[in-house]
Amino acid sequence: QAHPDVVVMLDTHNQLLTQRNDRVEVRFAARFYDASLQYIGKAEGAVAKQLPSVWVHDKAAPEIAAQIEQQRDLQLTALKQFDASLKALVSAGLTAATN
Repeated sequence: QAHPDVVVMLDTHNQLLTQRNDRVEVRFAARFYDASLQYIGKAEGAVAKQLPSVWVHDKAAPEIAAQIEQQRDLQLTALKQFDASLKALVSAGLTAATN
């Protein structure tokens, strides 16, 4: 039977553009617990931005491709924030463990 040192609860949310929605929202969060399920800390990254909606039936391919790239860039920004937050959490944990 497995006995984990750390339990992680991962929460992700990606809301991309649709015909009825012009807001892109991206969130990544990880909550960490020790083997006794005591809260250790949280790493997170989030971005939200309103973008004009572009749809295939009335826009040229370059406009559609540019909008897809904007959404991808927002996802990447949120992931970079998450990564930085995770590194800070790990560094803080290592510092606390060595003191």
